[in-house]
Amino acid sequence: MGSGISANKIKRFTDDDALASDFYDAVEDLDDDERNRVCSKAMQDVIETLAEDGDDDPGFVLLTIDRNEGGVKIKEFEKKKKCKKQLKKAGKKGHAAVMIKDGEVFEKQIFGEPQKVAFLIGAGYGKGWCNLGPLADEDSEYQIFTDDGDSDDETGGDSDDDSDDDEDDDNFHLIGVSNDGSGIKDMEVEDKKKAKKKWKNWERKGKEGIFVRKGNIKKFIDPEDDQDKIMRLSFIIGTAWGKDMIENLGPLEDDGPLAILEDDFDVDEDLED
Repeated sequence: MGSGISANKIKRFTDDDALASDFYDAVEDLDDDERNRVCSKAMQDVIETLAEDGDDDPGFVLLTIDRNEGGVKIKEFEKKKKCKKQLKKAGKKGHAAVMIKDGEVFEKQIFGEPQKVAFLIGAGYGKGWCNLGPLADEDSEYQIFTDDGDSDDETGGDSDDDSDDDEDDDNFHLIGVSNDGSGIKDMEVEDKKKAKKKWKNWERKGKEGIFVRKGNIKKFIDPEDDQDKIMRLSFIIGTAWGKDMIENLGPLEDDGPLAILEDDFDVDEDLED
């Protein structure tokens, strides 16, 4: 067999003499190239087996958008390999999906359109399932935060003469992206006129945001086909949904201008199909 592997060397790696002998006999008559190929394949199998054996960890989760769940579905996995298979399966079916590990977006394992990814991570962030991940990464295509230097206390704009039948004792919420890139800001205002005046100022400045009362999105600032603004608005709504600030998704609902909900992606389906 020449200067190749020996039975004695094989026995160093196993207490099973018969197994060592069988392996030696199997590769003894192979030429060097074929023997190297076989041994490399055997080592690769060992590495994959060890990786799977050490992969048990319920910290692996998959987030997907699902209209049947009212927004986002979370599925836990004990093995990273299975979670990755479901992630890729979701991507092949055109679904948005994000893989999470220990509260962080895992190794940039993401599939989906930027708008849906922004919503999905926003919802997960709001629920406390994950950090902002690529949404806060300056080098990421999904980065959404900008510091416009605005003060949240500026009101400006014209007063609103519109009237409605809402009672003044229910607080209003103006929800938008925080300038420091930490997530969303919630400006709570008790007085209806002051709330509408602040909202008019947001509209005048083109700030992405939603006007919320009693858990419903009453108004939103139209992103007007601007992809960056669409992503920020989707993130705001996703985070507000995750924090239970809103009961529906407003413009992201099926009948909304920025419809985002998807057909159910069943993560319990056979992994091999």
